[in-house]
Amino acid sequence: MQQGPTTLEIVGAVNSEDLKAGEGNTDILSFFALVSSAFFINEKKKASSEELSSKTFSIYDKIITQYKKLHIESLLKKHDDIKEKFDGATSGNIHILDQNLQNNCLVIHSYSSEQQDKANARYSTLEKEAQQTPDIRNIVLTKADSLDNLKRAYPNYFINPNGFIEEIKKMKDAISERKASLRTSKKMRIVMWLVIIAWTLVLSYVILT
Repeated sequence: MQQGPTTLEIVGAVNSEDLKAGEGNTDILSFFALVSSAFFINEKKKASSEELSSKTFSIYDKIITQYKKLHIESLLKKHDDIKEKFDGATSGNIHILDQNLQNNCLVIHSYSSEQQDKANARYSTLEKEAQQTPDIRNIVLTKADSLDNLKRAYPNYFINPNGFIEEIKKMKDAISERKASLRTSKKMRIVMWLVIIAWTLVLSYVILT
């Protein structure tokens, strides 16, 4: 599943940490390790139609706790609703991605093969500007034959984190349903034992009389 690794890059970009390389906030890295395990289990469950185990729900519970504690959703919302702007012919195969995390804007500068020198010069200018605010600006010079290929190569520049947030919500719902089910089962067991005790008392009374 792409959501986990890509979301890790988004949080890393917001925090100016190379989380994908295993560097940065250890609590956040641990959180995404748990998420990766949960996503793997979910995919396996879809293929086999197996019921989720108690161990899986335990993982879910840890994920939700850390999700709230680390304010992951707030970090992701900083990357939400990315505004894409195009500078140049989108049919070009040389692209500069200029990502501004502060205003959630991505400017795509595109050039043809014949404009390589122009692209290099523009990249140098933008790179110098970005060095003034490295925590909010990301610049990359790359080649891609189409916008779709560009998005596949750099998903963290284009991704909307709402899909990841929705997956976390599903985990929350699964935990709520399980807790409700356990409460119902507990009530049923209590009722059953009360019925058994009542019948036992009735039978004892009949025998004694």
